Amino acid sequence: QTQPTLHLEGTAALNKGGISLGLNNNHHHHHQNHNNNQQEGIDYARTITINALKDHLPPADSTIVLKVDVEGNECSALHGALEYLRTVNIVYCAIEWSQIRLQQCEHRSAIFDLFAANQLKPFQALLNETTHPVGWMELDPTQWETWMWKAPNRKHPQRALFDV
Repeated sequence: QTQPTLHLEGTAALNKGGISLGLNNNHHHHHQNHNNNQQEGIDYARTITINALKDHLPPADSTIVLKVDVEGNECSALHGALEYLRTVNIVYCAIEWSQIRLQQCEHRSAIFDLFAANQLKPFQALLNETTHPVGWMELDPTQWETWMWKAPNRKHPQRALFDV
């Protein structure tokens, strides 16, 4: 029997201290099974959901702060935590989630419903020309398709930083 694993690849040149989780060069998600033919320089790690760890986390009705930093896997991570997260009071959530990733997330409604149930609202960072946050703008969660941001003097949209 094979164990579910994620392909972990170092990205020091792009993100010091960072790793890519299950991404190929085209940034499409893929999962691999652990076997003896692993590529040199790539580590593999078994995965587990937050729901599976719930006996080791703050108990039901606890108040928590949630930080989601999973490099493009926000939808999967939050979906794998919904059962547990519905039992706690989330007073703040920090997450970087691009419009493209939101569009691809089939569990978006359930995740937004969780945030709304905790009276959380989405905000987008207002960035200066050096891409440092200088303020926040509240967003309409029913209009997520419009959540695009362009850095000054750049042609292409950049990822927005959303705090909920």
